Amino acid sequence: MQTLRSTLEFSEQTKTYLMKLTRNTTTKEPDWLLEQSAKALELAVARSKLLDKLPDGVLVLDSLFQIMDMNASAREYLQAPADAVGRHARDAIPNLSWFDTLLTSIPQQVEWTQDPLGTRRWLQIESLHLNDKQGQRLGYIVILRDITEQRKTEDKLRHLATTDSLTGLWNRRHFTERFEQELERTRRYGQPLGLLICDIDSFKRVNDILGHAVGDIALQHITAMMEETLRKVDIIGRIGGEEFAVLLPNTDFTETIQTAERLRMHIEAHPFNTGSEQVHLTVSIGVTAYSESSLLDKMLKDADDALYEAKSKGKNRTEYQLNR
Repeated sequence: MQTLRSTLEFSEQTKTYLMKLTRNTTTKEPDWLLEQSAKALELAVARSKLLDKLPDGVLVLDSLFQIMDMNASAREYLQAPADAVGRHARDAIPNLSWFDTLLTSIPQQVEWTQDPLGTRRWLQIESLHLNDKQGQRLGYIVILRDITEQRKTEDKLRHLATTDSLTGLWNRRHFTERFEQELERTRRYGQPLGLLICDIDSFKRVNDILGHAVGDIALQHITAMMEETLRKVDIIGRIGGEEFAVLLPNTDFTETIQTAERLRMHIEAHPFNTGSEQVHLTVSIGVTAYSESSLLDKMLKDADDALYEAKSKGKNRTEYQLNR
């Protein structure tokens, strides 16, 4: 621990060197000692300035997690108080949720609230373990790297890869992934699962007569109607041009039919305004539900067959199919 202290506490070294310089002017100590002390002081100051210029935070702890030193970036990231050096890390830095990651040398990514206003950062934290020749722990050097912008870029790319750009709903690929996850949960816990496939009636006429811009508004309107009617836990995806699919977790067959009818009537009762006219839309809905032998493709086919039946019977209706 003493080795770590003498190596890293630049501020204490600086005091010592200044004392030597002052003492040399009064006691006439040899010039070589004055020169050596001056060089050591310059080196210590240079190293300290270099640390403060680093964009990454550097936090130095002894073996008992007492803070020995920290650079300017670490103080900023952690909002450390002025008296942090010399205190235990847990006491000096409130809400140190990632403290336990110091015990592993594997880099960790953690979300961190930077200030009382709630600014969020993502930090990558890497802990370097310092040992003496006998393998005894001297302390830790903790590297804090701000990867907030990197995470924002990753989140944006993930959003683009999983959502439909027009409606903001899950795209077909991601909806299918969520479907697989819900099926696995349903099988494991024996909970019911309902599925709707919803198609806008006569949507081609909307595009042909009113134009594709109005068609886009129609799709967004249907999305809003679904979000108003359905629960937060329900999973909605746009799986085709004017076709939507909805997973209803923990919902049995009867409740799924009731939900489909409530959605159909809500859409029928709420036209949307283009600015020059009101446009009335209706939807046809196919319904199915999970049974013990259900597979993803089979459930999608059953709901699609029920949707086809709804269309063939005059549209603006709900039909169902359940194979047990």
